Amino acid sequence: MTRTHYGWKPGASMSQAVRCGDTIHVSGQVAIGEDGAIVGEGNIEAQARQCFANIARHLGEAGASLGDVVSLTTYLTKAESAGAFLKLRAQTFPERAPATTTVIAQLLHPSFLIEIQAVAVVGG
Repeated sequence: MTRTHYGWKPGASMSQAVRCGDTIHVSGQVAIGEDGAIVGEGNIEAQARQCFANIARHLGEAGASLGDVVSLTTYLTKAESAGAFLKLRAQTFPERAPATTTVIAQLLHPSFLIEIQAVAVVGG
């Protein structure tokens, strides 16, 4: 089992991603850049791009890519953000759309507009 911890302090009670065999589970990603700051405050498109960039980074650390994603669970804070998110998701996965669930929910920090969790299968 491989775990990635980018952006978390050593000893944190969670992993950014966990690889079990050919399956990689990526924890919910929010719009936090490599510098630890929130990206795109108030901008759903910028935040979604950062979430996908974070997912891509964690998948890369675990030996996969966005092309290996088979499932996404997305949490939006506003239903009216869905259109912009769906457009960006289609651009991110132009060849093969993953199975997807989208939920309207309150997130941990009020500046977060979106959180995306992914499951990938290497060679899937």
